[in-house]
Amino acid sequence: MAGQTETGQQGAVGNRWLIAAAGVVMQLALGAVYAWSVFRIPLTKEFGWSISEVTVTFTLSIFFLGVSAVFGGLWMARSARGPSASPPPSSTAWGSSWPACRPTSCGGCI
Repeated sequence: MAGQTETGQQGAVGNRWLIAAAGVVMQLALGAVYAWSVFRIPLTKEFGWSISEVTVTFTLSIFFLGVSAVFGGLWMARSARGPSASPPPSSTAWGSSWPACRPTSCGGCI
């Protein structure tokens, strides 16, 4: 019986580290939006846009981050899988947005 408990605990510990690592990756992805201030001035110089025009992108990003957090939280609360239900679709959407935005930043290249 002691062997079963140790094995069960070891599996739970391994699973906890996986969850912790996934949480760190998710926080890095969510925090990437706050690096926007680094790109603001170079974008105004490169494309001749005003600060107001460039800041619209950050505003939209933060708005949709908040909206998606609300809907994702509601979906997660109703899901039978709990918190593990939301990362796959949200990371897929986030990852697919990068190639979708690239043609606008380099004149149509992929």
